[in-house]
Amino acid sequence: MYTDTETWGVGIFHDDYLFKDRLRLLGFASNKYQDDAAVSAHIEWRHKFAPRWGTMISYEVGSVGESIGKIHESESVSSVGFGLRWQVQEAKKLNLGMDFGISEDDSAFYIAIGEKL
Repeated sequence: MYTDTETWGVGIFHDDYLFKDRLRLLGFASNKYQDDAAVSAHIEWRHKFAPRWGTMISYEVGSVGESIGKIHESESVSSVGFGLRWQVQEAKKLNLGMDFGISEDDSAFYIAIGEKL
């Protein structure tokens, strides 16, 4: 599932001028915050507590605007998340993940096959 017992991951910056861009953060409806540009940061801590089992905790923050130059005029939003990972097969890095995200506005439950970040 993970190469180390504990893993840190950081992902920063997303921008798309061709289509309406939206924040992709845990705990928000996917169409709630969208405009011509979006910037987000994500920090995640993972811990493997058994040979095929792991958990994660994350914090995300982001903002949208008419352009990258105007994003600072928008209010940023944030969310926290936690999840559980199970490695389906020991020989392959295929994980089944269940995550829960919480924001000021909403909360959401996610199920994913594969690996994220």
